[in-house]
Amino acid sequence: MTPPETRYATASRSEPDVDRVPATVMFTDIVQSTRRAAELGDRQWRVLLDRHDETVRQQLARFRGKEVKNLGDGFMATFDGPARAVRCAARFPTRCGSSASSCAAASILAKSS
Repeated sequence: MTPPETRYATASRSEPDVDRVPATVMFTDIVQSTRRAAELGDRQWRVLLDRHDETVRQQLARFRGKEVKNLGDGFMATFDGPARAVRCAARFPTRCGSSASSCAAASILAKSS
């Protein structure tokens, strides 16, 4: 049997992954987008999408979020903590239009990586 001091002295340690940081992920989605696109038609739908994209990007900049991916009718973004993500997400119902069906819904996933 190997003495304990030898076992510990020869065991290899893995280096910590320095690129890993805690992150909060936020997803946005235009509520009932397929139905809304059909109701609005291509031109008006494009206007709504452009307004959504502009609004999301403004709020990401305001709350220091990072756009990871544009998903067509939504976004995936990351934040360095949940407070900024929640504050950002709370802006969308009043920032994307007057009717709930044309607004972006946001969901947040807090994950430490």
